[in-house]
Amino acid sequence: LEDYFVKAEKDKKTVTEIAEIMVKEHFDDEGFGVSGLMIKDPAAKRMFTRAKELGVSGKYIELTEKIVEVAKKESVEPVDLDMLGAIGATMMDLGFTPEAIWAIIAITRSFASGAHYIEEIEREGFTRFGETLTPKESYDGPPDRPVPTLKDRSKYAKSAQTHSLKEWSEEFAKRERNFGTGYKIQEEIEDPSKKTGIKKIGK
Repeated sequence: LEDYFVKAEKDKKTVTEIAEIMVKEHFDDEGFGVSGLMIKDPAAKRMFTRAKELGVSGKYIELTEKIVEVAKKESVEPVDLDMLGAIGATMMDLGFTPEAIWAIIAITRSFASGAHYIEEIEREGFTRFGETLTPKESYDGPPDRPVPTLKDRSKYAKSAQTHSLKEWSEEFAKRERNFGTGYKIQEEIEDPSKKTGIKKIGK
């Protein structure tokens, strides 16, 4: 992207003209950030909205939005901003290098894929859409609880939405104290023999 900004400054091109060049040269690239993957899912757009609210939106988000605008006009099929484009542009505006962004995306996706695979093979069998849900005796999640009415929702749940960088930072610090969440990497390794009384691992 930086090369395009340098070229734009040298040739005195507008953001729209840069976007048109990039769509022409890279539209078929799977990692371009514009595709038909998120036509109905607003998650990627919410990322840009949040970046603007927090004041971290910059030239990369501006260019990406213009790329999406141009791509929609040029594409014969419906396209929109996808998560690669949203994550890439937002992280670039936050100061990450392209290499760091790709590394972070690759690492986090590999962990997620590995966790999903392990979860699937360790359970009894694959559940296809429309099949019977997990039997009660095999369920290992939290106990059932009644769904609160909209009127009582505030008693049980708190919105994760924040309206400033300071507020976001404070909320993030609170969530880091919760073990077993994605906010903090915390491994809790327990010797199974403490529960069973039978030593099965180590010496």
